[in-house]
Amino acid sequence: MKSPALQARDVEQQQQLRTLTIIFKNFQECVDQKVYQAEMDELPAAFADGSKNGGDKHGANSLRITEKVSGQHVEIQAKYIGTTIVVRQVGRYLTFAVRMPEETAVAKCKERLPVEDLYYQACVFDLLTTGDVNFTLAAYYALEDVKMLHSDKDKLHLTGLSKPKIHGYHLQQNLATSVSFKSKI
Repeated sequence: MKSPALQARDVEQQQQLRTLTIIFKNFQECVDQKVYQAEMDELPAAFADGSKNGGDKHGANSLRITEKVSGQHVEIQAKYIGTTIVVRQVGRYLTFAVRMPEETAVAKCKERLPVEDLYYQACVFDLLTTGDVNFTLAAYYALEDVKMLHSDKDKLHLTGLSKPKIHGYHLQQNLATSVSFKSKI
């Protein structure tokens, strides 16, 4: 049987981000579909097809990759959707951060959560900080579960809380961009 320290190391290794794939879908007359793939110890400064911008269309430069530090730091700017993605290799870790317009997150959360309560605020915060649209469903189902389980229907919507301030990079995952990542399992 493994020691607790070895078990903890195994869990940590399983949770490490090992592969990151970002797909920028074909967008009107602006950019061609582009795929960016990064893996541990392989942080390319170009899309999978070798290009560094959005293709041959008129707005191709509204999507571009810039290598900040060779093999360690890449920045992808998708100006046509107001999004910046930073990908880094830090030691044994592959990380990413994304900045998106807050109004996109607000609109996504309002689709499922029309009342600006705790669930709505958590949805916006989670979507801005992770970019994972599944958080809109998580917040929605959390509210639905409370509706089913809580006897006092007047206390379902916790409002009047200060809205969280979000700083740094955020992620946009919509019709124009999709992101996937895998951990070693």
